[in-house]
Amino acid sequence: MRNAWRMILVLGLVSVASGMILAGFYGWMGPRIEAQQLREQFEVGFKQIFPEAADFKAVTPVEPLPERVEEPVYQALDSSGNVLGLVYNAIGDGYGGPVKVAVGVDPDQGQIVGLAVLSHTETAGLGSRIEEPSFRDQFAGKPVTDPFEVGRDVDGITAATVSSQAVSRAVGETARGVLEALGYSVPDGATHATPDAETHATTSATPDATSHATPAEKAGGAAGPSVEPVQALFGAGVDLGLPLWPVWDEVGAFQGVVVESSADGFKGPIRVLVAIDPVAGRVQGIQVVEQNETKGLGDKVTLPEFTDQFVGMPLDAAFQVGVDVDAVTRATVSSKAVTEAVAQAVEHVKAIVGQGR
Repeated sequence: MRNAWRMILVLGLVSVASGMILAGFYGWMGPRIEAQQLREQFEVGFKQIFPEAADFKAVTPVEPLPERVEEPVYQALDSSGNVLGLVYNAIGDGYGGPVKVAVGVDPDQGQIVGLAVLSHTETAGLGSRIEEPSFRDQFAGKPVTDPFEVGRDVDGITAATVSSQAVSRAVGETARGVLEALGYSVPDGATHATPDAETHATTSATPDATSHATPAEKAGGAAGPSVEPVQALFGAGVDLGLPLWPVWDEVGAFQGVVVESSADGFKGPIRVLVAIDPVAGRVQGIQVVEQNETKGLGDKVTLPEFTDQFVGMPLDAAFQVGVDVDAVTRATVSSKAVTEAVAQAVEHVKAIVGQGR
């Protein structure tokens, strides 16, 4: 019995001593581990967004931060102490668990600078692709007032919608709130005016080859398409008129009409010239003349591989991505914008020349 009590006493003393040693060890190592994690956060995450940053300084919000944000928020500073922007960590609900991202914001412009995925447990080869630049880069330059909705203004990863939504929500549900919590004024999202179809209307169903007034004269100062893009569609030696800018060749033979149309793409309006032969009832070709889509993704809507598929399409076609138009891979929003602009131009011509579906 005495030996049993002795053994219990020894084990108790060993347990207490071990606990004290471990507590002391963690007390000593804890701050060092946190410092290392912070350094990794700065180097791996924050500097990926602000590579020119020399330091990151924590700032104190004047209002509560959004729920998904981890405190603190940091200012990114260059070597001279100038503020490059703000950066913070946010959490999204992924398919395999929490998705932690670092988000950079330009408070002066009210735009996202970029993001870095810090940690996740998403499926390898599917949800894990949220780490890839082809997905992350689409957030750079987006106003904080954008909806950040997959399928609307964010291109999701195929077969990884939940993972894509996790990142989108981590950004969209925090960026504006962070700026407001720090006292910045955030304007409402700007809306893009679309051309009024009535300004291009004509009282004649047939283009008047004798009318060669300038676009400004015919449309009360509205600017028409420049000659160069139209020549790229119809060839050299064309003559432009209004409304609907009928096009003639060098001997005065009617070639068709050109309509300028636009629709909202991923990063703003995409302006398109659409050449239409109303007699044959088909699209002769299109040219994207203005866009600000993501380089290497959405800007591929300007390439012949995409635009050439509209050549010869009948005016009664559906003009829908996934139906009779093939989208640019990972640029669905941009592809839909161009397709919508073409469809608007076709409907405008049909309404004027009296061709119903």
